[in-house]
Amino acid sequence: MKLAILGLALACAPSVSAQKLDVKIIDRQDNETEYTYVVPAHFSSQGNTNLNCNTMGGSTNCSGTTTTSGTSTPTHQVSYHVRGATFNTSFARWPGGNRQL
Repeated sequence: MKLAILGLALACAPSVSAQKLDVKIIDRQDNETEYTYVVPAHFSSQGNTNLNCNTMGGSTNCSGTTTTSGTSTPTHQVSYHVRGATFNTSFARWPGGNRQL
């Protein structure tokens, strides 16, 4: 939609630049929409392990510790409101008498 409006503006720009056009609004539509989105829960964690090993003779003894920490974000809802208007227009007078777009 935005691309079509941009194309229309670019196509008409050379023929109407520096000219005043009389435009009549023939229809206006107001719209409002409420959107909601549920962001899923997220959990992240990190673990660190320290290991110590000693070898004596023919045997090896190891001992160690592990520490784990994490954060969690619960599921939450995000809402936003969008409001806009659409105009249908008619050119009262078009330069050169050509009214086609």
